[in-house]
Amino acid sequence: MKQWQGAGLLSSPDVQALMSVFDTGLPGYTLKEAVSDYLAESKHLSRGERQAREIRSRNILRILGPSTPLASLKPSDAETLKRTLLEKGYSPNTINKHLGDLKRIAERAVSLGLLPRNPFSAVKPIKNHKPFQPRVFSPQEVEMVLAEARKSGLLYGWMYLIFLFAFGCGLRRSEILSLQWEWIDWERRLVFVKKTKTGKPRFVGLGERLYRELVRLKEKLLERGEIPKGRILPPIHHDSITSAAAKIFRKCRLSGVRFHDARHTYATHLQILAGASPVEAMARTGHSSVDMLLHYSHPANRTIFEDALPYMKDNET
Repeated sequence: MKQWQGAGLLSSPDVQALMSVFDTGLPGYTLKEAVSDYLAESKHLSRGERQAREIRSRNILRILGPSTPLASLKPSDAETLKRTLLEKGYSPNTINKHLGDLKRIAERAVSLGLLPRNPFSAVKPIKNHKPFQPRVFSPQEVEMVLAEARKSGLLYGWMYLIFLFAFGCGLRRSEILSLQWEWIDWERRLVFVKKTKTGKPRFVGLGERLYRELVRLKEKLLERGEIPKGRILPPIHHDSITSAAAKIFRKCRLSGVRFHDARHTYATHLQILAGASPVEAMARTGHSSVDMLLHYSHPANRTIFEDALPYMKDNET
């Protein structure tokens, strides 16, 4: 650049400005812009991975700030991200995926000349000393959680229904939040899970307790002159479910459990209590492979139907 200045192509202020960009990065380029550009290059990924990356990116923006200049980020910001996600109950594996996204976002900016160096290149992932072992609730613990969820009134009373879908259908948070009234087959007592992590829709049986709760909710809407259509649940953030579930678990004095363990519990009980084979259970849980399902559950072969789950009995009728 000094040669360009000597040749009269650049003035001294221009050289200083360009040198500043090379040393500190483009000052106006925010983390939000960097994340947006990063996600725009994720179209080659599967639908499930794209959705997961979008969720992680939203978490990064919420914790580090969307308007934060990318050039001002430091290694300590990665530590802030780690600590905040740990406090929210995220697993080491999930936190490491967030760190991987953050590194790739910065590396992309470096490759485009928008950042002089990657501030997160030396950041180490969290060590997971214990192998991942999902926690399976006992039927008595499920009953305790459901009772507390109903009594607590958390998330304006929606946590009870959310837990019914988690324990009774094995649905993920995102799948529960996306459910629509039109996806319920009232005659056959099935719910069509259309928006899934894997991108493959599936049918899941509605146990008696969950079915009756949906009928009661539907009747309440009709009494108010509302037509049950569109999303069953109001707009709720994923993290709000995680936080509310953690409060309920503490009330029940259950330690070392997460909301996602309700899905593991369903996968296990579907085989042990309802007698489903791994393949039959996989069709309901939406696992991508039998190996993954077996990782979550204890194999046992009998027959299948959600009513066989003791906590799906409707004791109020």
